[in-house]
Amino acid sequence: MDYETSIDSDEYEQLFEDTSCNGATDTDKNKDDSDLDFLLDSVSLARKRLEKAILQQHLLWQTESSIHSTKIDRIQKVPGLVVCRGALSPELSKLYFEWLEAAYFQHTSHDPLINNNMERVNQGMYFGAMDDRSSPLGYLAYICTSIPGLLPAKLQNRVYGQGIINLYDSGEGIGDHIDLLRFDDGICGFSFGSTALMRMMPAKDVERASRYAEEIDGLGECVEVELGMGDLYAFSGDARYRWTHGFPRHIDGKDNVCGRRISVTLRKLSTW
Repeated sequence: MDYETSIDSDEYEQLFEDTSCNGATDTDKNKDDSDLDFLLDSVSLARKRLEKAILQQHLLWQTESSIHSTKIDRIQKVPGLVVCRGALSPELSKLYFEWLEAAYFQHTSHDPLINNNMERVNQGMYFGAMDDRSSPLGYLAYICTSIPGLLPAKLQNRVYGQGIINLYDSGEGIGDHIDLLRFDDGICGFSFGSTALMRMMPAKDVERASRYAEEIDGLGECVEVELGMGDLYAFSGDARYRWTHGFPRHIDGKDNVCGRRISVTLRKLSTW
């Protein structure tokens, strides 16, 4: 199974079996097979386009400009929070968005209230070493460990082993939380699609927040960071363990996400 797409024929065949009515005709089965082929073909095509663009981007960095000259922005109010604007080009970011959407969320309506008679799918997972820079998630991991200053030196040579892909449509978000302590220091995230504000607050109860990764109340004034298409952000130190982060559903009565946004978060399981 290709875990980066979270799709294989057995899963989709089971999905079609579960959602089809009893007594389905051969015509129904042929349509299901045709739908399955279309889904797999669209994911494959999106990935091929993305992998070609990844190779071109990598060659560009080696010849015309260097990844080592990428500009980073340290958010002074939140120690350990670093943002890299436009870490991925608009063209490459668009291809990533198309691949992620095809691979993980083909059945998910843009309207959060419509589930198409199935549970709404808005999250995907990947487990495994991301050490192949020619693969989509492996290339994102390569960027995280190659930009000087994005993470402390002791975290630069890591191999990420877990990725989480979240989907946000208009009016959706995620509450303030700290990632579980089972994940190591140095968490990185990429933003694709619609722009959104990330909210960070000093945690009132660090131990509880990290144990349950639940929505909690922050302490003091919040810091808002705008994240756009292709932006990269990293948490280490205090930003990782002592500040909550989240994406509010609404800000000043308006949707935080207007359209569709997909985030990719890369983490490494702790060894202790």
